[in-house]
Amino acid sequence: MTKKQLRKAVILVIASYAGLGVFAFALRVFLPEGNRLFDGYQVTVPFIFAIPAALLGYAFQQRGSYLGSLRALWSQLVRSVNGAIQYTFDDSPNMRQQADALMQLSVAIDEVRGVYMNVGESGGNVGLYPYEPMKSIYSVIHNLGYGQLDPATRKQARENIVRHWQSIRTAFLSEFDRAEPTTPITGPRST
Repeated sequence: MTKKQLRKAVILVIASYAGLGVFAFALRVFLPEGNRLFDGYQVTVPFIFAIPAALLGYAFQQRGSYLGSLRALWSQLVRSVNGAIQYTFDDSPNMRQQADALMQLSVAIDEVRGVYMNVGESGGNVGLYPYEPMKSIYSVIHNLGYGQLDPATRKQARENIVRHWQSIRTAFLSEFDRAEPTTPITGPRST
């Protein structure tokens, strides 16, 4: 469950509790003691209030599961992109090294599909891949080739990969619930 979906679920539960509270207050004010409707409402209140609480619990459980999947995917993305960047430092990579880098990227691309559906996907519409820069990184390594590689070409490929990665990184990390550390070390410590 994404942040946006969780926020909607929490707002829905808060709104339902507020509505139930207003309804209960209205019953109490406008109906006399001993009214069957008010008595019936009093008996069912625990069940009525339990339903939104259960939905909220379900939403948080889904969010936790989603974040676990996201963290595993993040690790796969980091490994595959770093492998692609590392590939550009080799002045004479062989075909096997290129195949390994492409395979890591391909796995990461498909793992994204396991966590996210395509943007606009529905019925017969396939939609758009959600992190297109991953495919662009794959293309950079594929087009770079293997064998004796020109240093300028490798440098350009590396810059392209880093640029694509930065766009993915920014968008992807926004989905995580990340906190600022309590005691960060933002520079070298002097003794």
